[in-house]
Amino acid sequence: MKMLKLNKNIYSEQAIKQTIEDFKGVCHCKFIERLSFFEISIESKEKNADKEFANYVLALMK
Repeated sequence: MKMLKLNKNIYSEQAIKQTIEDFKGVCHCKFIERLSFFEISIESKEKNADKEFANYVLALMK
């Protein structure tokens, strides 16, 4: 399992939740909102799922 911590000042909650929905076939994600960041745990057989997840979130924010 991989853990991502995404800063609330950079990443939007809406983009993260959309990415979780879009990645359902690739990985299982848990979303936790912390004080200054969003924490996402990612379980996947794909080697770089966490990096692809973060890239996808950024792409949705454009």
